[in-house]
Amino acid sequence: MRGPMFPGPRKTAAAACAAVADGAGPEGIATAMALAVPAAGGVQRAFGTAAKSLQVAFAADAGVRAARLAAAGASADPAALDQWLALVGGDARRLSPAGPAVPDGLAVKLFPCCYALQRPMAAMRELRSGGLAPGAVERIVVRTPEAAVAPLIHDRPVTGLQGKFSLPYGIAAALLDEHPGFAAFTDAGVGRPAAQSLLRRVTLEAEPGGEGLLDGAVDLEAIPRDGAAQRVTLELPPGAPGRPPTPEELRAKVAECAGPLAEAVTGLDWDGAAALLRERLGG
Repeated sequence: MRGPMFPGPRKTAAAACAAVADGAGPEGIATAMALAVPAAGGVQRAFGTAAKSLQVAFAADAGVRAARLAAAGASADPAALDQWLALVGGDARRLSPAGPAVPDGLAVKLFPCCYALQRPMAAMRELRSGGLAPGAVERIVVRTPEAAVAPLIHDRPVTGLQGKFSLPYGIAAALLDEHPGFAAFTDAGVGRPAAQSLLRRVTLEAEPGGEGLLDGAVDLEAIPRDGAAQRVTLELPPGAPGRPPTPEELRAKVAECAGPLAEAVTGLDWDGAAALLRERLGG
């Protein structure tokens, strides 16, 4: 469950975007996507390092290059896309050009870390809101399907990048911080003595099987030094397609991502915010 991954969708998507930007028609777009297929590749062991972000950059580079090659007359067989789709577990017969671009709906990450952390962290937030204090916790047990935590490969993170793919640290940050934002996933945030102490008290009891990051549910049990254990079970995190983020949650995310522009952006709708960001960033 923690072996190879396929960033091919990023490369083919980048190729499609680049081809559209170049004014290509349907055949040109398909050819560009087919040319990007051979460039697909990547591994989960890159998670928690700069290579994770660079895989996205490599995908964009491959996509733009494929679009330019297609525009210059390079040939490719679009049927390669069908073979690639089967390779990554897709089924072309289930796709409809008339359907939505994201069939199940768009997932919004409210915490700036791996999507596999969104549900466990949201569960921990529920216990925190009920008055659970970090210093009172002896042990925290997380029970969930294996597939739901497959990308979380760092059990003892020491950097911010590793913290983004660490179940123990995500749980610790969700309990320690008023809001686990960008500052929580820095080297300093992960290195906090309180966080390092707490993450060592987190235990995962993974259930065999599962196919996706939201399979089954997450069951989180906090066992205090004194008193009764506290427990919560969560199927969907805030921001999931089946549990859309509230306007307040979206505004908070935009504000954090906008940084110095937060005050100006948060009072605008999405189109206005995008226009302001383009203006300020010179594009």
